[in-house]
Amino acid sequence: MEGGAIRHTPPSRVEQPQDDRPVAVSPPPPGNQNRKTYIVQAPKDQVYRVPPLENALIVENYRNPRSVENFSCSFCFGKVAIALLAILVLVSITLAILFFVFKPTPPLFSVKNLIVKNPKYEISLSTKNPNAKYELEYDNDDQVSLLFDDKKVGTGKFPHLHQQPSSSSKVKVEVAGSNETLPAQMENSINSKNPKIPISLYLEMDLGVRMRGESWLNSWIFNSHVASKFKVNTLRNQSRVLSQHCNSDFGR
Repeated sequence: MEGGAIRHTPPSRVEQPQDDRPVAVSPPPPGNQNRKTYIVQAPKDQVYRVPPLENALIVENYRNPRSVENFSCSFCFGKVAIALLAILVLVSITLAILFFVFKPTPPLFSVKNLIVKNPKYEISLSTKNPNAKYELEYDNDDQVSLLFDDKKVGTGKFPHLHQQPSSSSKVKVEVAGSNETLPAQMENSINSKNPKIPISLYLEMDLGVRMRGESWLNSWIFNSHVASKFKVNTLRNQSRVLSQHCNSDFGR
């Protein structure tokens, strides 16, 4: 048709017949059946940018292995110290029990004679070991002091002495007089010939005593304090002991 609009007719849509046959799915390659991939998405406000403290300690130990070694050495040293302390406590308890079971007794002293050798004094003593199971050994050069009315008039040293159990010994102690002037009573007793003037003196000794038993477990070292107050008829050569009282103890 002339002068008229030409209309184009769109091609008709041809519908393909649907295939109802099942689509074949290829099996996964061998060896990949157990492999799975997961993608986890977390909000930004829950992402931890600082590692936990225990992780930091582990990293620090790897960086500084010496600190681990020092800790191990300190731990071993602490165990050894605790073991030694336990042994020391056990030994102390054992010694204390043995001490109270056997009851060591301090040595006994008595003054036998006094000889004045101006300015020296020679004191004769008798000492007894009252312990039936212990030997006694006295340290050399222990301090000896002679006093009159609380004034020291001479000093000396106790000689070395070893005593068997339940035995007695005689010993002489030399006391050197001091450079100070003697009290008037002592001067009168030394110089007077008739009548004789009695004098009371005080002998003080601090002795280191070792007590030895059958084994080292029942052996001890003590400081024995001996105090003897005695009275002589004169300070001349013919002096004689009129009275005395001696006391000795441990631990002073």
